[in-house]
Amino acid sequence: MVTGEASRAPDSDRGLNEKQTLGLTARSIGYWATTGLVVFAMASGGIAELAQRPETIDGMNQLGYPVYFVMLIGVWKLLGSLALLAPGFPRVKEWAYAGIFFNMTGAAVSHWVSRSATWHVAVTLGFAALAVASWALRPASRTLGRWPLMVPQTGQKG
Repeated sequence: MVTGEASRAPDSDRGLNEKQTLGLTARSIGYWATTGLVVFAMASGGIAELAQRPETIDGMNQLGYPVYFVMLIGVWKLLGSLALLAPGFPRVKEWAYAGIFFNMTGAAVSHWVSRSATWHVAVTLGFAALAVASWALRPASRTLGRWPLMVPQTGQKG
């Protein structure tokens, strides 16, 4: 009986490890899928804006924005995309996620107020949601940690 019990323990431990690995793999796949979509959308949009594609300029004019705003948004989209892909720099990533979220929700409001087609509002809100999902799924190595300014270190006066 002892040998039977001993042989069951490694199997149950292995099953737990497999579940943990599958969970981490699913989370990692979710992170990279959402991040890839966000980065592709932001980088391609930024390139179109920097190239001042006529359809991009027309779209911004319909929303009531000046042409110089196209270049500004294009630069920030490309920098945000690079920040999300680059290893390290967790604080820069936080700012990139915030910028992408503000850009996409602002675009949704702009489309709504200017009475653009409904799909413009839906797509921009969809990209905002993808940015939030990417942010929520990011691995620990890409985060700032938990409340770094609010949790005092033990043994320190403060």
